[in-house]
Amino acid sequence: LKRIDAPAGLRTLGNRAFAGCSSLEDISWLRDVTDMGEYVFDSCTSLKEATLPTAMTAIMDGTFNACSGLQTVTLSPVTEVIGRRAFGGCSALSNVSIPEQTREILEEAFADCSSLTAVWLPSTLRILGQSAYAGCSSMIDLTVPAGIAEMEESILAGCTSLKTLSVPYIGRSRDNAAERVARQLETGGRDVTALEELRQLLGLP
Repeated sequence: LKRIDAPAGLRTLGNRAFAGCSSLEDISWLRDVTDMGEYVFDSCTSLKEATLPTAMTAIMDGTFNACSGLQTVTLSPVTEVIGRRAFGGCSALSNVSIPEQTREILEEAFADCSSLTAVWLPSTLRILGQSAYAGCSSMIDLTVPAGIAEMEESILAGCTSLKTLSVPYIGRSRDNAAERVARQLETGGRDVTALEELRQLLGLP
């Protein structure tokens, strides 16, 4: 299955609707869809580009998980949530523009995107989930916005090319480790123990 001639009135795609369609190349008809389930295009390894519907506010869990050939993605400008492993294992994906409306990037959303070099996070972002960018071995720099409220563990584990990291005050994490780090850093920013704790929280080597 390489191409789908979808009817003009198609609005909904259920869970795993095209999962495992490894020869699927064209999903240009997706622009008319308003409701998508989870893992809809999981393991569609021949898919090279995707443009998500302009009215879509959430990218569900695993939508493009393991789409190893995916190179280009255009997200809806009103995207608020990027789900768990939404782009996990998209090893050919080199750049993704996160819309300014995005508030949550959940667990492993971009994990193992080993070609991803440039990451820009919007000022509206409040939550970075566990291992959100783990395994992004080509990532060079990352700036976390000042408004972030929650950062979970191992966000940057395996990011072996990372050269620059900018992290503001962190409100809370699942185990409150980030909150303790932030309090210590606020006292002068030179507490070696605090910096080590932050390194462990982010999963840095």
